[in-house]
This record gives sequence, structure tokens and C-alpha cells, in this order.
Amino acid sequence: MRWIEPGALRAALQFPIANARMVLAGAGLYGVVFAVQSVLTLYLAAGSSAAGLGALIATLAAFGVFCVVLAGWGRVALGRQASTPLGFQAGGDELRLIWVAFLVVILSFTVLGTALVVLAFMLAALAMIGAERVGMSEPPEGFINIFSLFGPGEWAVALVLMGGFAIFSIWLFSRLSLGVPATLDGRRVRILSVWPLSTGRFVAITLSAAAVIFPALVMILMINSALGTLFGIAPASPQSLVNANGDVTGSPLGLAAVSFVYGGLKMVLLGAPLTGLVCALYRIYARENAHRVETDKTRQL
Repeated sequence: MRWIEPGALRAALQFPIANARMVLAGAGLYGVVFAVQSVLTLYLAAGSSAAGLGALIATLAAFGVFCVVLAGWGRVALGRQASTPLGFQAGGDELRLIWVAFLVVILSFTVLGTALVVLAFMLAALAMIGAERVGMSEPPEGFINIFSLFGPGEWAVALVLMGGFAIFSIWLFSRLSLGVPATLDGRRVRILSVWPLSTGRFVAITLSAAAVIFPALVMILMINSALGTLFGIAPASPQSLVNANGDVTGSPLGLAAVSFVYGGLKMVLLGAPLTGLVCALYRIYARENAHRVETDKTRQL
């Protein structure tokens, strides 16, 4: 069992550099809709009802643009030739990725939602045990912080349960991560049908993704903090420009400019390397599985 995939990591780091023009174009497209979304979110926080509908439309537009960019990047990362100057189009691949996202959300909500309900009942049971231990006979009125009822023993069990839920969640998403490149490669929606490809590779997929995600997240957080310090605008929280009276205290144009930069950098630092990573993982595992199948056939002969 491999702990990490160095070939996929190299592909993740090389993809934004080797396809800089396409990556910057995709980041710019997403940055535009992210800027619009941020400004509308600002006015929604200020109490504008019209901005609510606009923010919803902008969110859907941002998701659509993300799928277009992801499909364009994914095709190139899988070795397919770009059919347009920048590699972006609105066609079958993009529609299939929308379906993939929808099905992944439904599957994740069903599986993780069920697991979360079970976890909540277990934590409630631990709180009841803690309440009995401290001699609480009647439940207090109003909001109850169940964690305040935990003793050392309950905390130990709770941490194990929550850690297990977190690991299960990561395992599920790592197993589903190859659905995007598989869908682009096969030109049909593939989620559960590609599930066997990630069998036994949870650790390698997770650690490889973590090696890309964690440094990118640190840089993104630093950029958000730097933009907030330099311009007084935190693009990750546009509602911070609204005071207690509901008045906009900052410049909407400034927010749009900062959000454009922030949204684009997120795509460059996180979106593009992750696209290169999952596509490389898919190609590596598909090649290994094909070789294994061929070897088994040869042995049978």
C-alpha cells in the first residue's frame, strides 16, 4: 500500500504552471462572478430583499462557471486537446459535471446525514450519563450545552466518536473524488461505477490531497488576512462591511475588486492543483487496474 502518490503530486504542481494561460483565464472568469456574488451578499446583509434573489442567481452562476472551468481544466489534465482557444465551452461535459455534483450532494447528505444523526444520539446519551454523574435530576430550562455535562470519560468517548465521523467523512469524499475525471474521461456520469478504482487507496488519495490542500488553505487565509489589513475589506466575509444599523460602511467597488482577486487566487492555488491531482490519480489507478486485469488474463491462459 502506498502512503502517497508522488507522481500525482508532481502533476498537481505542474498543471497550473504548464497551463498558466488557461488557468488564469478560468480564475478570471470565476473571479468575476465571485465579485458579483460578494457585492450582492453585502447588500443582502444590509437588508435589501432584491439582493437576496440576486445573490441566489449569482451563486448558481458561480457554480455554473466553476463547472465550465473545471471541465476545461479536467479535459486538458486528462490529455485531451482543447477544442476552443482557452479550452472552455458549454456542452455535454459541463452538464455531466453538474449532475455529478448534484448526485454527490444527495449521496453525501444521505450517508453523512444518517451518520450525523447517530452521532447526535450518542452524544446526547453521553450527556445523560454525565448529568446522572453530577446528580442532575431535572433538565435545566432553555438551551442546554451538552458538552458542559461531559466529564473526562464522556469526553474521551465523544472524541473517539467525533474522530470516527470525521475519518468516515474524509473516506467517503476520497472514494467519490475520482468521479469527476472518470466522468470527463468516459463522457458519461460515473460515480459509483468508478468506486472500485479507489478501493484500497484511501490513504494515498487522502494524504496526496492533504499535501495540496493544506498549504493552499494557509496561503488563502494569509491572503484574506492581508487584503483585510491593507484595504479594510475581508473578501471572505462581505457582511463585515455592514454595521449594526444595517448601513454599508465600506466601498462596494472596493469589495468587488478585492473579491475578484481573492476568488481568482482560490482557483489558482486550490482549484487548479486539485484538478491536476484527481485527474492524475485517476490516470494512474486506471492504468494500474488495466495492467492488473491484463496480468490476470495472462495467468489464466
